[in-house]
Amino acid sequence: MHLRTHGETPIVRHVKVQGNRSPFDGDWSYWATRMGKHLELPKQIAKLLKQQRGQCSYCKLYFKSEGLMEIHHMDRNHQNHKWENLTLLHQHCHDQVHSGVHDKHPVVEEPCEATSLMHGSADQRSG
Repeated sequence: MHLRTHGETPIVRHVKVQGNRSPFDGDWSYWATRMGKHLELPKQIAKLLKQQRGQCSYCKLYFKSEGLMEIHHMDRNHQNHKWENLTLLHQHCHDQVHSGVHDKHPVVEEPCEATSLMHGSADQRSG
């Protein structure tokens, strides 16, 4: 046994809890990212959330409590459960990875109201 001196004592930094958050507020994403565990999540998912700092490793967006997520085997071997082979993805990102689509931010075109006004609707043109 040896008594540590002040210089030998490791410094442990703490991160302040945001606002009025509580482990019972239902935001498992925040608490699992912060602590690496949560009662409502499997241990493996909670640890991956903490390791990835709450972000999807594919699109880099943060996970939300209402979002769906899946564990992805990076070498695509579902028998290889080594920690370095696992990553957490949004469900839709996981689908993109396995479909071969690599567009991380697809552009969704909405019908342009100005275009239909300029060209007139089918009713206006026929009448």
